[in-house]
Amino acid sequence: MDIAEKAVEIKHSGSNCCQAVLLAFADELGRDEDTLRAMGAAFGCGMGTFDATCGALCAAQMIKILDPHTYFCPSERLSSYLQKHIIYRKRKIFFG
Repeated sequence: MDIAEKAVEIKHSGSNCCQAVLLAFADELGRDEDTLRAMGAAFGCGMGTFDATCGALCAAQMIKILDPHTYFCPSERLSSYLQKHIIYRKRKIFFG
């Protein structure tokens, strides 16, 4: 099974697009599954859940820069909270 097929299988098992791509590269990245899931949790509907930037493309960028950067949310719960808070603040700022 190649990486693309693996990503599709992971996506269909309930992960979001970003998580699927990250998990497909887990062996090459040398990271555990929980860490990669937490990293991709906030990108399920693209950047900021605006459906503007594909989650898979976000994952590709993360893979490209993963080694020198290790800043990410330690849990999916925290990631989800931050994602909702950021959207709330953006809406409040732009729409009153």
